[in-house]
Amino acid sequence: MNSISFKASCIILLSLCSGIVQTVSGFSSDDEWVSIGPSDAMIMCLHMDTTNNILFAGTVEGFQYYPFATGEWIQREDVGSMGRQVMSLTTCPSEPGWIITGRENAFWKGYMEYSDDWGVTNSYTYSSEGGQFVDIQNVPDEPDIYYTCAWSDITPGDLLKSIDRGVFWSPLTNYLHTFMTEIAINPDNSDTMYVSGNAQVTRSTDGGTTWVQASSGLPGSLGVYCVAINPGNPQILVASNNNGIYRTVDGGDSWTLVNSESSGCQHFAFNPVNPEVVVCITFSPYRLLVSVDSGLIWEDYTGDYPGGTMVDVAFSCNGDSLYVASVYSGVYSIKSTTGIEDDNVPLPDCCILLQSSPNPFRQSAEIRYILQEGINSDQRSTVSLAIYNTSGRLIRHWDSSVIELSNQVAWDGTDDSSRKVPAGVYFVRLSSSGESATGKLILLR
Repeated sequence: MNSISFKASCIILLSLCSGIVQTVSGFSSDDEWVSIGPSDAMIMCLHMDTTNNILFAGTVEGFQYYPFATGEWIQREDVGSMGRQVMSLTTCPSEPGWIITGRENAFWKGYMEYSDDWGVTNSYTYSSEGGQFVDIQNVPDEPDIYYTCAWSDITPGDLLKSIDRGVFWSPLTNYLHTFMTEIAINPDNSDTMYVSGNAQVTRSTDGGTTWVQASSGLPGSLGVYCVAINPGNPQILVASNNNGIYRTVDGGDSWTLVNSESSGCQHFAFNPVNPEVVVCITFSPYRLLVSVDSGLIWEDYTGDYPGGTMVDVAFSCNGDSLYVASVYSGVYSIKSTTGIEDDNVPLPDCCILLQSSPNPFRQSAEIRYILQEGINSDQRSTVSLAIYNTSGRLIRHWDSSVIELSNQVAWDGTDDSSRKVPAGVYFVRLSSSGESATGKLILLR
C-alpha cells in the first residue's frame, strides 16, 4: 500500500466505512545532515521567521539571516566589535523587517534593541544592570506584545514586557527569580505564562502581574534551564535541569521526571505542524534528543551530526526540516516529518469527496465536500462537519443547517468562540448517522 504525505496537498477521497490510519515518526536514520552556513560567525541563537520563511542566527557581533528564497546569508554585524552579542532574537509577524534583539555588552550587562529595516539600523531601547537577555517571546496572535527575560548571577535579572514591538519595555515584578532562562506563553490564553530559572518554574495567570510557584515535583536545589509549552495542548509543558527532562500534563501543577540525563537540556522546539514532535539539545555531551509523543519518551538522534557544540534548534515553517546551530561551524539541516502520515486506501464505489484548499494554509481554507447520493433526508439532518486538534479536542463545528446550504465551508483558523487556534495539524471530520470520514488540514502562522 502506498504512503502519501499531505504536506501541500489537495484532494482526499474518503469512505464512510474506511478510516485513515495515522502513524507517528520523527527522523529517519538514513537522513543526512546538510550544512547551510554561515561559516564565518560564532552563533549564539536561532529564530525561524515563519511569516517570511527566513532563518535568523544571532552571533557574537550582531546577527545574520538566511532567506530561503535566495539561499544566501545576509550579514548585519559589527565585525570585530565587542559588546554586540545577540543572545536572543525574534521578528514581528505583522511587520516584515522588524527585528527585536536581546544582547549582552562587553561588561556582561544586558540591553535590548530593535530594527524596522532588516537590521540596517538598530535602535537601543533598554539597558539592564542584570545580565544578557536570553529569551524573547511574542504573545500568540498579538503581534505588538512581547516578553523578554535576562540571566544574571550578580544582580537580579529583568523580566520585561513591551506592547509596541519592543520600542519601549516595562519591567515586571514579583516573578520570584534572580536569573531567568526561558519564557513559555499559553497560545490559548496569553494571560497564562511560565518562566524558568533559579526558582525552577513560576507561573502567572494575569499577564505577568502576579506569580506563583509551579514547580511541584522539580527538585528545589536545582534551577531549570528551559521550559516550553505544547502549542497543541497547553496543559503539557517540558522543562529540564541537571537531572534531565521533566514533563507536566496539568499546566505546571505537578512535574514528572521522564528522561534522566547526565546533563541538562536546553532549547526545546515543538514541530509547528505536529506539536507531538519535540526536540532539544543537551549540554556536555552535546546531543540531539527527539520525542514523538509530546515529550514522554525521548530518543537520541545525534547520529553523525558534524557540527560539534550545539547551541540552538528550530523547525522550518512547515515542519519538514530541522535546523541545528553549532557555535563555531554554522547551521546544519536535516529532513524531518510532520509526524503524521496517511495510508492510501483503495477508493470505494460510494465515497465522499473532501477537498481542502490551500493546504497548508495561513488565513483561510475552503473545505469542499459532496455527500453520498444515497443519504436520505433523515440521515442528512444528522450530518455535521467538525474540526479537531491532534489531542482530539473539538475546535470548530458546523451542523446540517449550514452544510446543506452549500457544498463548502470556509475555516479561518478560529474555534467556535472565534478565537484563533495555534499552528498545527487539524482533522476535518464529516459525520452522518454514526458514520464518518476524516481528512487533514495544516494550519501555519
